[in-house]
Amino acid sequence: MKRFFLLLIFFLALQAVAQEIKTPKEIMGVPNTDLVTDFNLKIGEGTIIPKLINEKQFDQRKNSSSQEISTTLERTKTWSFDVKNKRITARSIIYKGKTTTENYTYNQEGNLAAYHYKSPNFNYKNTFSYQENQDFSYEKKYAGDAEGLKQAFKKMDYGYISSGLTFQKFYMNSNLIDKIIVNYNNDEPSEYFYKYNTKNQLVQFESSFAITDYSYTPSGEVKTFKETSKRTNNTTKRSYVYLYDKYGNWTISLSFLDLSYAKGIPSFPKPRLRKITYSNGEVTGSVNPDDPAIKNKIIKLRRELYNNLAEANVTFRKTANESYLFKINGQQEARNTTSVFMGRSLLLFHKPYKQLYILENFEDKPVGKDFLAKKVAINLKNGFWYKTQKGGVHVFRKDGSYIDKIAVYEFASNNIDAVFQGENEPEKVVLEDYKNVKIYTPYSVTLFRDYKSNSSGNMTENTQNLANSLDEYSEYFTGECVNGDCKNGYGEKKFKDGKKAHGFFKDGKVYGPMHTSSENDKKSSFTVFRGSFLDQEGFAYEYNGDNLMIFTNKSRNIGFYNDYKTKKTYQLNYSNGKVISKKELQYNDSKTCVVGNCTNGVGIYEYSNSTYMGTFKNGKRDGFGVLFFKSGGDYIGEFSNGNYHGLGSFTKSEYNYYLGYYQNGKPHGQGVQYYAKDNYKAGNWINGQLERKVSTSTSTSNSTSSSNSTSSSNSSSNSTSTSTSASSSNIFSETQKKKVLACKNDSECVSKYITSLYTEERKTLSGQALIKKTTDYYHSLYMMNPKLAYDTLFKMDISLIDLKMLPQAVQADLKARAQKLSDAYQKHQRKQGN
Repeated sequence: MKRFFLLLIFFLALQAVAQEIKTPKEIMGVPNTDLVTDFNLKIGEGTIIPKLINEKQFDQRKNSSSQEISTTLERTKTWSFDVKNKRITARSIIYKGKTTTENYTYNQEGNLAAYHYKSPNFNYKNTFSYQENQDFSYEKKYAGDAEGLKQAFKKMDYGYISSGLTFQKFYMNSNLIDKIIVNYNNDEPSEYFYKYNTKNQLVQFESSFAITDYSYTPSGEVKTFKETSKRTNNTTKRSYVYLYDKYGNWTISLSFLDLSYAKGIPSFPKPRLRKITYSNGEVTGSVNPDDPAIKNKIIKLRRELYNNLAEANVTFRKTANESYLFKINGQQEARNTTSVFMGRSLLLFHKPYKQLYILENFEDKPVGKDFLAKKVAINLKNGFWYKTQKGGVHVFRKDGSYIDKIAVYEFASNNIDAVFQGENEPEKVVLEDYKNVKIYTPYSVTLFRDYKSNSSGNMTENTQNLANSLDEYSEYFTGECVNGDCKNGYGEKKFKDGKKAHGFFKDGKVYGPMHTSSENDKKSSFTVFRGSFLDQEGFAYEYNGDNLMIFTNKSRNIGFYNDYKTKKTYQLNYSNGKVISKKELQYNDSKTCVVGNCTNGVGIYEYSNSTYMGTFKNGKRDGFGVLFFKSGGDYIGEFSNGNYHGLGSFTKSEYNYYLGYYQNGKPHGQGVQYYAKDNYKAGNWINGQLERKVSTSTSTSNSTSSSNSTSSSNSSSNSTSTSTSASSSNIFSETQKKKVLACKNDSECVSKYITSLYTEERKTLSGQALIKKTTDYYHSLYMMNPKLAYDTLFKMDISLIDLKMLPQAVQADLKARAQKLSDAYQKHQRKQGN
């Protein structure tokens, strides 16, 4: 088996990159020698490096350059890099037609030797010298001046002490400055204080005038800035949000001052847009803020920033006249809202932000007291709805207005969802899972045209999916058993498309812990199956072969994943097996719980000898996650009260691992222990010990024998299925045939008829018997008209039939038809340039 639990990339994602704030060298008046990182302009991987655009003279340089254009500020920045040593050599800024340049030169040790600054108003050069005891000095000389200004820095036990231009004393802690004392012309000394987080990011700066606090994004850019004046106690707040390219450079930066920009009020600073060209010809960002695509991205970022800020700062107060006051960040917003009672709560729509809130238990709240409003995290793009206690519904448009007159209100064909349309409304909408949703809880509405596409498909979008699906069905029966016992025990199967599955089988079907992988795309997964690859149970781990590791338990409606490329971790929230929302987990100022919630939630925790990412309960590992040991090895799977408990895999090396069930930290239940590539023991474990009846690694002849017997079994199974279906291919009665013929090759008409037959049969049948009956009806349709049967697949709910129950010849024909149409569509797309 090829090892797939490669987790090191996840932990590398925890490392923060440098940020565009003051570094100790900058604080001391010395420009940083690694400005590539400080200015958040990252050199791409491999040969993909930033390169100056539209300037031929720079192409002759040995280094490479990059250009940033910020149109709203009419400012262009150009950096030139020493790529080999990854350091800046020059920078120029053009602002309103005027150019400022900065040049950097370095000595043999890599220290900054000279810094030359030239602008329309200033022209000076700083020259630096260094001593072995870490003393250093520089001379600042303006153009035209005979003498320069000199400043020397002497290394002391507590840091540095300077003489020259001003007297400065630096108190250092682990190469970071805690405090600076400055004395100008023998006046009263000024003191400056600095505080940092565990990532050495500046989080607070205090002077005699003000206190400034910073917070950061996982990528290291400043997220929030708050400056409080000591004299007036006034506070200035600013928050930032960014959009990045695939190399990690930001292309759009928004900063909000008191959310004025979020409300659509023009204010400074405006969005900053960045355009960068790389040596491979790729261009990122934009220089046109009015470009519709850029506008949409800015709106999305603005909403993201608002969502991050508003949640904890939205309050409501009930007034004496049964009305309410509604505040966002202390500002009155009640006039910008519409509301309706939802049970004893109030459902409130804020029009400027297009955001929905619940004022919980509004009717029972006392007058004159503030309470937090609950933000509703659903998609409001098409509107929203909620169900009443008696089963009625209240449906709202996307602008928050209530639809008070109903034209259509009926069950969908699955008898679970509801179809709704208001009078004079342009189109129908679907209230999904109407039968099962909670009362007095808002949900998104789905446009009927999208619902039809999702539930029954259309020819251009789903033909390839059908082809793949049919291919998978056939491969589940024809996969080759290459090792072990693939009938009733532990074994390994290989399929024609390059997929592999190793784990436990029952009656020739996957049943128990199973690891699947692919030779083609390096994707892999680890979960429990109950008879089919479509029937998954409980915890699942998935790796996409590139940068995503996904952990889920859909039955518990929770999951999480780590994105190595963006260095972000997200919590996933499920409903009915589908992701309904995700939430980015924030970094903490903690040396132990570095990300998220390590008490009751999802987080990342640093132990002395290991690191854990996963779910917690009462401060202990509980649920599922991954535990990575610093000495080597890792455990992926389920936990209870801190112990391995449930499905899991403990890996020491590529071919030394256990995969299966645990109980209280020990293997217990189905499992396999590998000792070497072809040496394993599998079976049922009890408190860490294997029962006598086990599966062991087999010879080639045994594997071949097992494979042949499995193939024989599959062949028998298929022939049985074929004969059974064939015998019932004339299941249509004469009356039913006439009904089908009356549709005159209208696939939608036939789809509705077969669905009605399914509904009728459901009165007496259920489970597999019901599915088989509907499948036989479909087979009968195929025998009458193969093309009509194929077209009908895209008009009906495909879950009503089981394609693998059809004869192999029918499956092959349907797959060929789907592939042919898919190939034609792909060819058309290529002609269109897509």
